[in-house]
Amino acid sequence: MTAVYVVATTNRPTVVCPSWCTVTQAQHIEQLDGLEGRVIHWSSTRKLGPDFEARLAQTATPEGVEDPDEPTTIHMEDHPETLSPEEAETAAAALLALAAEMRRP
Repeated sequence: MTAVYVVATTNRPTVVCPSWCTVTQAQHIEQLDGLEGRVIHWSSTRKLGPDFEARLAQTATPEGVEDPDEPTTIHMEDHPETLSPEEAETAAAALLALAAEMRRP
């Protein structure tokens, strides 16, 4: 069972982010109530092809503990059904870079 954090304080917590997170502290603080005391870390987007991108996402507690029910994933946005060889190579390189970034603390 995953613990739920209730934030009832006048002091804002400091959110511990992975090195790749691009979300500001203020944005994370705003998320706490709507995400049952959790935050979502997002990386910068990587171009996978001419019309689509991917980025990392991680749900965690403010202390930086990853939610075991929602592990770090790669989100692909506007993914086409087919890729040319050149698009596939670009996508593969970007996905490998995201996978390496995912492993960084």
